[in-house]
Amino acid sequence: MRKALVTEGKRIPTFIPEANDFVTRGAEAIGAIPGSSIPEILFNIPTTAHCMGGAAMAASPEDGVCDGQNRVFHYRNMLICDSSMLAANLGVNPSLTITALAEHAMSHIPRKG
Repeated sequence: MRKALVTEGKRIPTFIPEANDFVTRGAEAIGAIPGSSIPEILFNIPTTAHCMGGAAMAASPEDGVCDGQNRVFHYRNMLICDSSMLAANLGVNPSLTITALAEHAMSHIPRKG
C-alpha cells in the first residue's frame, strides 16, 4: 500500500468544505452520522465510490491497454467501454465522461453492410 500515487497536476482534495457541509446537513436531516473513509483520515488519500482504472488508454501497449478508439491492443474487435479505460479518478461523478468515451468508441465501428 502506497501513501501517494504518481500523478500530474493539482492534487484532488480529501476535504471539500461545501461537500462536507452538504453531507453534514443531509445526515442531520435524516438522523444519521456523517463519516469519512479510513484512507482519507489516515493517509490524506481521497476516495470515491467510482472505481476506475486498470485498462488505461494510451498511445502504445507499453503505456496502456487500449488506444484512443477504445480498441484493446493486439486483440481484434475487442473494445473497452467502461470506467477501466480512465487513467485516474476524475474526482467527480464520471458517468458523462464514460458515456462520451463509449459513444466515441462506437462512432469508429463501421455500419453493417
